Amino acid sequence: MFLTQIHVDARTAMGRYGWHKNLWNAFGDLDGQRPFIYRVDSGHTGHKVLMASTIEPMPQDWGTWETKPVDDRFPATGPCLFQLRAHVVKRSDDGERFVTDSAELTAWLATRLDANGAQLVQADAAPPVIDQVRKPGRTIKLNRVDFFGVLNVKAPAAVRQALVAGIGRGRAFGFGMLQLKRI
Repeated sequence: MFLTQIHVDARTAMGRYGWHKNLWNAFGDLDGQRPFIYRVDSGHTGHKVLMASTIEPMPQDWGTWETKPVDDRFPATGPCLFQLRAHVVKRSDDGERFVTDSAELTAWLATRLDANGAQLVQADAAPPVIDQVRKPGRTIKLNRVDFFGVLNVKAPAAVRQALVAGIGRGRAFGFGMLQLKRI
């Protein structure tokens, strides 16, 4: 697994669909599943892209790239601080609905973490924000929720898989990247 941080000038605007397309270019001509998960944080000084991937990306000319391999033993069993930007929806027979209630958000997170080898210890969530992604011919609405807190790694192999595969929906648009820090 590799972690990459990309600093991009504030004048470079790509939009969520553009980030996805341009990051794919860092992996050449691959067929099959996307080998990476990412998130973009934008501010007045520029954009910071964080990406986890199963193969080492090829730096592109639209930013300053720094890639590091991740030790095969990470994560180990035990507590970690975490961050997760997720597209939080619940499915039903009537389709999907955005989750906005605090208790439902926590339950959604606990279920997803449990399915990926971790136990939720404590979590906070920023208020949900509706993002729009414009693709040729349509607009997609996404329910962005930034979670942060403490989790306990129970199954390191499953958590490691979640670090590169992501959690939840909307992963092509910068959602689902689980970030961990040992405590």
